[in-house]
Amino acid sequence: MPDNRATQSSLALTRGIEAQLGTIVHAAERTVILLGGLETSGMEESQLRNVLNVAQDSQSVPVVVNFIRYQIGRTRVGEQWQHNGFGLQVIDDIEGTVTEAAQRAVSSVIEWLAREGQAVDETTHEEIQTTAHRQLMTDYLGFLNRAFVYIRNVDGGWSRLNGLVAERAGAQQEQEESDA
Repeated sequence: MPDNRATQSSLALTRGIEAQLGTIVHAAERTVILLGGLETSGMEESQLRNVLNVAQDSQSVPVVVNFIRYQIGRTRVGEQWQHNGFGLQVIDDIEGTVTEAAQRAVSSVIEWLAREGQAVDETTHEEIQTTAHRQLMTDYLGFLNRAFVYIRNVDGGWSRLNGLVAERAGAQQEQEESDA
């Protein structure tokens, strides 16, 4: 019989991660816009799919970041990853936005476990954090790939997505100004 606490913790982590997906989708869409003017970026779907495959296979944030740096530095492929700082922004998103989203997901799990009377030691906390970061990184790369397929294959897709990203940025700025 499975451990009920582990099952509940896993379910809480899934919910915590799902609550962060909107943030991750928006970050991916904002970053893929850097590839605007696809004919000049030269990025191919297979290049993004390769990074997603590395994430799914390795389940390691440092391995994925290392692979992206490798892509940026390659002779022919690197030009696409360097276009408008795209590759470096992907790394910044993984190490910044995705990390912050993972921390928020973990906080919600820890709060839930505390309400259930379950203490979380440092090792368990680190395991939950690692799991959340890996999952959200893989989700981010999947959303990045999907957004790229959209802007590459839909007539006017880049312009539409660019407009949506700009609209969201404006709304976020207005919200921050009203909060201040």
